[in-house]
Order: sequence, then structure tokens, then C-alpha cells
Amino acid sequence: MGIRATKNLVTLVLDTSAILKWVLNEEDSEKARRILDAYLDGALELIAPSLVFPEAGNVLCRMVRRGKLSRQAARACLRMVVEYSPANEDSSDLYELSLDLALEHRQSYYDCLFLALARAQKCKLVTADEKFFRGMRRAFPEIQLLRDYVLRSS
Repeated sequence: MGIRATKNLVTLVLDTSAILKWVLNEEDSEKARRILDAYLDGALELIAPSLVFPEAGNVLCRMVRRGKLSRQAARACLRMVVEYSPANEDSSDLYELSLDLALEHRQSYYDCLFLALARAQKCKLVTADEKFFRGMRRAFPEIQLLRDYVLRSS
């Protein structure tokens, strides 16, 4: 899906941990699905770097290997992520900023790519990754935990 033309919509970057909540039944999945519904209804703008696809695939592979998900279920989940994901942002211009953020704050480069996109787009990053959130919230007020995010009507 491409980015819609904005009409004063709230824009969010959703990271892979939040996007996977759309297809997995976990804590805060309902909240993540409400965000997806608002996006699909055109009431909210979602963006993510294209990294979300391989990152989601990697998480689903780990779940299959650990016996938490069947291969067929993982394939279905990945298809849904690809179908509904807002992953459409070329983030190549953010690679160096992501590297700097990751090194300075001792975080994953991949996670910092989502944060760099939120900073570049001047919007919030919504994550379900509590460890990343705790490590970055003081320095970056634009990061918000999925469970605490309040979906506002436009």
C-alpha cells in the first residue's frame, strides 16, 4: 500500500514489534489492530521502512523453530504483514543516522532505523518492544509504547 495524501492526519511510524501484533494473538494485539483499522479507513497515516518485511520474516522463523507457530501459520502471517504493512519508505538516506543512534545508545541498528524514520518525518514511533522503549524514551520523546498509545479520532 502506498502512502495516502495527508489531510492533516496523524502520522505514525510502526515498528515490526507493533506490526506483528496485527497477525499474532499477543498482549496489545487488539490495540495494534485498532491502529491498523484506522489506517485502512484512511483516518491515520502509517509509515515504516521496508526493513519491516525481512524483520517480520525473521521473527516468524524463530517462532516456528521454537514450536510457537506452524510453518503454514507463519506463511499466512507474513502474507498479511506484506498485504497490510505501510512499509514503503526508502530509508537509505537514514542509514548513517541509524548507525550513529545505535552506537550512541547501544541499541539494535534495525530498531534505530525505525526511530530515525520517525525523527526525519517528525512523527511518533510506536513500538511494542519494551526494552527498546526503556532504553530510548528519555532521549527521544517521539517514541511511545504501543500499550500506552491513545488512538485519537480525527
